[in-house]
Amino acid sequence: LMTAGGRFQRRLARTGDASPRALTYHPNGKEVWFTDGADIKAVDVHTRAVRTVVTGYPFRGLDVSADGTRLIATISGHRILGFDLPSGRFRKFGTGCSAVFSPDATLCTHNQPMHRGMYVHRWDDWSIVGEFRAPGGMTFDNEAWSNDPRWIVTRTEQPNNQNCFVHDSQSDRSVQVTFTGDCNRPDLFGEQWLMDEWGE
Repeated sequence: LMTAGGRFQRRLARTGDASPRALTYHPNGKEVWFTDGADIKAVDVHTRAVRTVVTGYPFRGLDVSADGTRLIATISGHRILGFDLPSGRFRKFGTGCSAVFSPDATLCTHNQPMHRGMYVHRWDDWSIVGEFRAPGGMTFDNEAWSNDPRWIVTRTEQPNNQNCFVHDSQSDRSVQVTFTGDCNRPDLFGEQWLMDEWGE
């Protein structure tokens, strides 16, 4: 844990996994959830107490809905699981990777085969309600939905050009926002500048 400027660094937890894959703040701001091999765990940012949220799968990615009631996770073998946290029930959604929620958690995205685009699914029945393509014939991975349902940020993957793009989910337009070639796991908080930049 650290400030946005990289100061006051403090270790919250250790993992038993040599290559932990993903982490996210819980929306209440009190815990950080992270993958640890066959577990998704939560660590309290104040006390550093660790608890297991879900266990029994080879987890690779996760996202928690803004209201804290839903969890979507990817596991080895490119499978997607959805969890209703209050009830403890889960559903197997099929194949894919890098699944994340829309701001209201009624929709989620995941990579298409070969990472040439992303599908948009309805959470309730997993029907495909949209898709958008990777820019310029590239492939991409590790997307995040903004706080605004219109904007999604992704990271290109191949060939050796790991940069971030902001996508307009309504028009399938995108704009490149980094040029260093070494980016990974972006996130996006959209404000009025996004609207201004897109000429609205």
